[in-house]
Formats: sequence, C-alpha cells, structure tokens
Amino acid sequence: MILATFNRYLATAWRKRPTDMSETYEVLLADLLSELVAVSLEYSNNSVSDVFVYASTEQRWFFIDPFFARHGEIVERHKLAGVDTSDERQDAFLAYGTKQLAQFAKECSALDYAVPTEIKVHYVVATGKTDASQQYEAQHSNTSDVSVHDKSEEWMEEVRLLVRGRS
Repeated sequence: MILATFNRYLATAWRKRPTDMSETYEVLLADLLSELVAVSLEYSNNSVSDVFVYASTEQRWFFIDPFFARHGEIVERHKLAGVDTSDERQDAFLAYGTKQLAQFAKECSALDYAVPTEIKVHYVVATGKTDASQQYEAQHSNTSDVSVHDKSEEWMEEVRLLVRGRS
C-alpha cells in the first residue's frame, strides 16, 4: 500500500530532469526511489514519519546515506531507538541501497541516459508524498575541499532546520 501511494506521487516529484529523457528513464528512476524508500522503511521498522535518502553516483562511486525523521527530530540510521542498528544490519542496508543505485546507473548508461550525480529523496509516510531532486553536474569531485560525506551532512542539516521549523 505504501509503495502504491509512493509511486502515484513520483510523476510530479522530479525537478531539474533533462527534457530529452523518455518514460523509460522515469520508470528506472521510480523503481530506484521505490526500492530506496522501501528498504529504508523496512530498516526503520516503519517507525518513522519521514525517510530521507541522499545518493551520489559521482565518478562511478556509489554512495547512499539514509536518515529519518521521528517525533519531529532528524535521526541518523545508527541512532534509531528500538531498531536493530548493529553494524552488520547497517552494512546490509547500505550494501542493498548501493547495489540498487549501481544497477540504476548501469541501466541508464546502457540506454544512453545521463546518470544523475546526486539524488535527494524525501518520503512522507503519513501522506505518501515524495519529493525527489536530481543534479547532473559535479557536486563534490571537482574540489578537494568537499567530500560526498560533506554534501550528505549539508543536506541533513538543511532538513534538520526544515523539520524543526514545522514542529
């Protein structure tokens, strides 16, 4: 049920998407976002109000960093109370998400679609509303001062302020 609602909102969620891409790209992206949100909800035992996933494919190095909102606060995956946050479970969670991201990039490349360098996903559990944005320019590899972790942390801080503002 959650994924069906999630998929209904995907059609309006994309911003900054190249205009020459077809429905096939949209299906690939929808499948990726659906997988990332589903595995994040499973990891959190559906105990969160929002799911956020930062993903990067820059220079063919695949990275995801999911985090959550619960009770009006941003919670990192290793700090989710009442959830198995063992290193083994986190490793499996991240490995699965990274594998899905790599598969998405491979399929995009095979179809000559531009692969986003950065994807940010926000899924609201209560409404099923999804916001997703993609960037296609270098976000961190073009400077030695910024890492993929810095970009993820930067977005998490932006989200933290947004979540605090709505509480």
